[in-house]
Amino acid sequence: MARASLSKFCAGIALLLAVSLPAHALITFPTTSWAELSAEQKIILAPLSRDWDAMEIQRQMKWLGIAQRYSSMTPDEKVRTQERMKEWARLSPMERRIARDGFASIQRAPQEVRSNMKETIKQQWQIYQELPESEKARLRSEATRNSSTAKPAPTIAR
Repeated sequence: MARASLSKFCAGIALLLAVSLPAHALITFPTTSWAELSAEQKIILAPLSRDWDAMEIQRQMKWLGIAQRYSSMTPDEKVRTQERMKEWARLSPMERRIARDGFASIQRAPQEVRSNMKETIKQQWQIYQELPESEKARLRSEATRNSSTAKPAPTIAR
């Protein structure tokens, strides 16, 4: 009986603290500046150097995790990782948001739908990669223009 009372008391205190403290006071992590990265991390993450110091901690942590795994990647994986980082660095903040939203939408879909979506996206990406730079620039401009006025994409129900 006393154990249950103690558990309820602790839960009440935790709830009181969580409600009474501002959200930013609950969990704060300092970001890592570009200058603080090791020489190896700077080489691996070079395509992201321009945006690094403005990145949110969650994004930095994701990229640092990739840098940590980099040495165990095959040469092909390393090339692909570098190409994707360069492509990501070229995207505008709006294009990055659209990409993240699209990824999140795919992750929420059932497995069978995800498999089909991933294959379709791979095919479309391959077609896009083969376009001339002028056509890519036109499509990026059009996507940015459309996304600023578009409604959010509907989510896929499970």
